[in-house]
Amino acid sequence: MRKILLLSCFFLLGLVMASAQNVDTLMNEAKRLLEQNHPAEAALIFEKMVETDTQNYESLAFLGNYNYLLGKQMIDKVEADYKTISQPNRMQTASYQEELKHIYDLYYEKADRYLMKALHIRENDHLNSLVQSIQTFKKRIELTPAKLKKR
Repeated sequence: MRKILLLSCFFLLGLVMASAQNVDTLMNEAKRLLEQNHPAEAALIFEKMVETDTQNYESLAFLGNYNYLLGKQMIDKVEADYKTISQPNRMQTASYQEELKHIYDLYYEKADRYLMKALHIRENDHLNSLVQSIQTFKKRIELTPAKLKKR
């Protein structure tokens, strides 16, 4: 019985160490990709790391920032296009609002989730400001809990 328990402990320790090495290997690969200016590929690796280690602060913070920035770029483009319309009609305004909500669904919802997890691990003023920005955007597009359920 002792041998089985001891072997089980060694096996579990081996799994934990292999997982830690895997996370270290993935982190090095993600950082290398970032240095080579391949953030989308790095994001995929950071997502794998979060699957392996749900408390990996660096991965959560990166993914929160990354999704926030992608969303911000899309918002800037949609707003620039909308501003070119001198007197938008109701259909154009509704389409603009739907595009903003779609951007929230694609990027900001994911960014908010990653950022909140990262902030539960470690406070960070920058991450807090991104969360505040997302909350402000949510209010601006009138995305209330009742409207979220309908979508």
